[in-house]
Parts: sequence; C-alpha cells; structure tokens
Amino acid sequence: MNEKYNHLTKKEFILRLETADRLTSTLNKRYMIQKITEEMETLEEENRWISLMMIDVDNFKKLNDRFGHLAGDKLLEQLAEVIRKNLSNEDLLARWGGDKFLIMLKNQNTDKVQQKAYNIQDEVKDFYNTHFEEITLSIGFAHIYKPAQTRKAIDLVNKLICIAKTSGKNKVVF
Repeated sequence: MNEKYNHLTKKEFILRLETADRLTSTLNKRYMIQKITEEMETLEEENRWISLMMIDVDNFKKLNDRFGHLAGDKLLEQLAEVIRKNLSNEDLLARWGGDKFLIMLKNQNTDKVQQKAYNIQDEVKDFYNTHFEEITLSIGFAHIYKPAQTRKAIDLVNKLICIAKTSGKNKVVF
C-alpha cells in the first residue's frame, strides 16, 4: 500500500481506489458524476439546489513544458489542498482531468460561491507568487435548481471556463 494510505483498512483502501484520484486524493471523475446525479434526483422534491464550480489552471501546459511534469503534478496536489481549505464538509471536490477540478456545493447562494472562488484564486496567487511564477485560475460556476442531465450541467460550467479564458483568464464567470 502507498504510504499515504497506511492508516486505512483494506476495505477503505479499496473504496479509496474506486472513488479517488490518486494524485490529488480528491474524488475521481466517475464518482463525482455519480454524486451529482444522485443530488439532482432530489432537487425539485426537496426545494433546494446545487452549484457546480469548475476550476482550470491558466497556462498549465507552459508550466509543464518549463518545469516538467513532476512540478505540474506537485502544483495539482498543492492546488487540491488550497481548494479543500476553502470548502465546507458538505462540498465535494473532484479532479476532473488534467488541470481541471470540479466542485459540487449544496444550497449556497451566489455571493457565497463567488467568495469561495475569489478566496481560492487569492490563496493560489499568494502561494505561487513566492514559489513559482504567477499561477492564475479561471473559474466558472452555475446553480442547478431543477433536475437536469448531469453532463449538460457540467458542460455549462465548462463553457463558463472557456468564457473566462477567452476574456483574459484569471476570472470568475457565472
């Protein structure tokens, strides 16, 4: 077993392998899709909503090209920790792939979600300005009030990321 999983029982370790991203110890994409789908099934009947927030590292390829993939991996591990520190216990964080993360937040208004996004951007900027060149994040989020296809909801926040990137990067779009 990997050293960082020594505290887990065999059953917990197997569950971790099935649900977690090995690099960042966040949820994996497949498990996050399952959790979002489960949440969407109860939105209307319980009169609540979820918010989906996607985070993308600006110019990640340049960082990998300049410092190497090990540095890129280390950045992703550290970024996952920064994001985690800004989330509540109810929020779910997944590595979506490459340099993207997806967060599911429950019943949080626009101001609260937006503040979390800005806090994450600020912490990343403060940390990486002292350790690397400037690292910035493009972030998109949307509220989902009615059951929808999970993929369409995720596509929506991915499109918001594209808007953030094409409008100058280092932005929060909702």
